[in-house]
Amino acid sequence: MSIDRPTSLVVPMSWADPFVTHQVTNDAMEPRFKRGDIVVFDGSVDTFVTDGIYLLRMGDRDTVCRVQGMLSGFRVFYDNAAFSGFDLSADDMRRVTIVGMAHALFTKI
Repeated sequence: MSIDRPTSLVVPMSWADPFVTHQVTNDAMEPRFKRGDIVVFDGSVDTFVTDGIYLLRMGDRDTVCRVQGMLSGFRVFYDNAAFSGFDLSADDMRRVTIVGMAHALFTKI
């Protein structure tokens, strides 16, 4: 017996409009996200709203990371302990583009 399986995901453009996808290219967020995973970010979130996982653009580099608000600014860190986190002042954070906040994940099983 053969089962037809879709090879792609089709969503209406009206649903997909605020969302941005990003393919993970390193192991900085392992075990949460693995290399090759596709993370869906809510692109309508372009400022820090709460602690969570964000897609940040710093210069010409995009990074998937956790951002935590602190009294003195923000802490940016990764799930993989081999990657160093860092702190950003509120002024530094103004020079960072928040592309979106994590919303969903597509991964191989």
